[in-house]
Amino acid sequence: MDVRYHLAGLRRWVGLVRRFGRPHRLLWFDGGIGDQLLCSAVAREIQRRHPRNLWFFTQAPELFAGNPDFRAVLPLDLGLVPWARLSRTRVQRLFYQTTSRARDATRLCTSRASPPCAGAQA
Repeated sequence: MDVRYHLAGLRRWVGLVRRFGRPHRLLWFDGGIGDQLLCSAVAREIQRRHPRNLWFFTQAPELFAGNPDFRAVLPLDLGLVPWARLSRTRVQRLFYQTTSRARDATRLCTSRASPPCAGAQA
């Protein structure tokens, strides 16, 4: 990558930090618009548990205009992520976690701490 690219990212990062303050946590999700709207529920819960300076990178920042749970809602710019990490900001990419019920049941039933399961399949 070009040095000018990194310096431009640093300039953008410094400008945003001056405007919004250093974020404690930066969230981003690269799914569809409906999925990104679900991120507002995640932000509300984060703010309920630990009120902090929370930023959100999104492909549709206009959807989150006026959302009080985010200090800053910005267009998705992954070039800023390294600068966020260097400034000790917790960067989190949100994603869906998939599980297999059969695998989870087998894992739970084969652990030493759990009682034997009659219906578990290996």
